[in-house]
Amino acid sequence: MKMSSRNTVLLAVSVFAAASVVTSMARGGGKRVSGLDANEDGTVSAEELVLAAAVGVAEKQLRILERYDADEDGAVSAAESLAESQASVTQYFDRLIDRFDSNEDGAIGDEDDRPFRGRRGERFLDALDLDDDGTITSDELVAAADAEVQRLQGRFLEKYDANADGDVSSEELQSALAIDAEERTVALLERYDANEDGSLSAEEIAAVENNKRGRGRGRGSWRR
Repeated sequence: MKMSSRNTVLLAVSVFAAASVVTSMARGGGKRVSGLDANEDGTVSAEELVLAAAVGVAEKQLRILERYDADEDGAVSAAESLAESQASVTQYFDRLIDRFDSNEDGAIGDEDDRPFRGRRGERFLDALDLDDDGTITSDELVAAADAEVQRLQGRFLEKYDANADGDVSSEELQSALAIDAEERTVALLERYDANEDGSLSAEEIAAVENNKRGRGRGRGSWRR
């Protein structure tokens, strides 16, 4: 059976394990989608989609490894993902304490510059003040930091650790990016590729963006 142009593009994207450039362009709307047009001929061809996506996924993989892969072996061990999560949380809580713990007792309470104003302050207090006494003690800060470390590492492993062994191999990372590539490229083509030829013409992009702007104007006039 002969494959359609769109299916051919999706197959190529899967082979090249590509996603992040296509994703960023799709999120940015017509102007950024047009940025995929490498030869500036007014059409984003199938080849340009695949090329941009392949470059994007390589950049994304490099960013992940630069952040997590301390021993530079091309994979992320459980210890490495834990260490990166701890470093990120430590940095956040250090800034938090520096900003609000004015008496430097390791807690945030009545004697400090309290951040508990408005809805955001209430949410902040609810999240960290475990015993609801109006003060975030040092123990509560430690407990919150530990919980956040587990959440960050868990989110990373859920996304990339396919066999749930705690480590993310090079193959698992590439596979996860490939899956993400196909899903997001499908969404991009479904949004813009009206004639399903696997490419995005200037007219197709403009039609989607004009329609979006038209809906926006309608909402604004209704509110007035």
